Amino acid sequence: MIMQIELSVIIPTYNEKSNISVILDRIVQTLEGKLTFEILVVDDDSPDQTWAVVKQRGQLDPRIRLLRRIGRRGLSSAVVEGFSSAQGKTMAVIDADLQHDERILPEMYAASQEANLVVGSRKVEGGSIENWSWLRRGVSNIATMLAKIFLVTPLKDPMSGFFLIRRELFTRIESEINPRGFKILLEILHRSKEKKIKEIGYTFRPRVAGVSKLSTSTIFDFLFSLLELRLGRVVSLRFLSYAAVGVTGVGVNLATLWGLHEELHLSESFSLAIAIFLSMVSNFFLNNYYTFHDYALREKALWIGFLQFLLVCSVGALINYALTQFCVSHGGNLYASDLLGISVATVWNYLVNQRVTWGRSDYL
Repeated sequence: MIMQIELSVIIPTYNEKSNISVILDRIVQTLEGKLTFEILVVDDDSPDQTWAVVKQRGQLDPRIRLLRRIGRRGLSSAVVEGFSSAQGKTMAVIDADLQHDERILPEMYAASQEANLVVGSRKVEGGSIENWSWLRRGVSNIATMLAKIFLVTPLKDPMSGFFLIRRELFTRIESEINPRGFKILLEILHRSKEKKIKEIGYTFRPRVAGVSKLSTSTIFDFLFSLLELRLGRVVSLRFLSYAAVGVTGVGVNLATLWGLHEELHLSESFSLAIAIFLSMVSNFFLNNYYTFHDYALREKALWIGFLQFLLVCSVGALINYALTQFCVSHGGNLYASDLLGISVATVWNYLVNQRVTWGRSDYL
């Protein structure tokens, strides 16, 4: 008779080799003899070979499983894949950086008998944060305030990355989840409109090793994710981000053209060619590190992607030129025709680049 797994613990990882054995030991010690459980580590093909450590541990303890993702990256998408592969009737998410307190997992599981979503909270009774700078506290408080305003959530700590969800709830909203960014809890809260929620306090510990996930790109992505959740998916905010980057590219183009032609007195054609090229360079790197940061290209793939981007955008430029000339030849206003051409070329560039350059399948 196959024993029903009561709790699946999902650990998304990327370069956590220094911490992974410790967190695995702690979770096993916490749950041993209390629950039937499995630990599923979802690793984004870590260069430090975190996945190899997990694979070795799994050979010694079959309750520890590895899901190694090749060519895919992103905390939220890793969590969703973990949920889909998990075998437990409830599923918990915990970070590998040792900041979450695994000792409250049994209490969280007990609470799930009455709640469909149980959140490890730093901001209820029994919760606290150790050794955070005033800046980090300020960023966290602002993010929490924005989440409450945009999503109207009753949670005291909606920014928590430590939570437990019942399988029935996940199954109900699985097809609606957009696994972008690093705060999957916000996505679940918004899609499910779940009311049976409980928060359990714990002390958020300092990171022991590795690098924090907080960066300008994650802050940028968080803000866009909030807008997308609140405003819906009439237009993808990834596309709006791409378009916003395109506006900065226009600025680079005009500034370069003016500097080379007006100030340095270089030929108009040469200045224009350099201006177009530099705007493409600017657009590529901004899109790589912001618009598509969860699938950012690195090392050799970065330069291959750059060449693909130039090729795709060159076709977009031809589309812009041809459409503008067609409209003007049929009596259209030059500037209105050019704006139409830019709009069509932008959509082309976005759709093709997301599929070819960044290997995504999002839609407008």
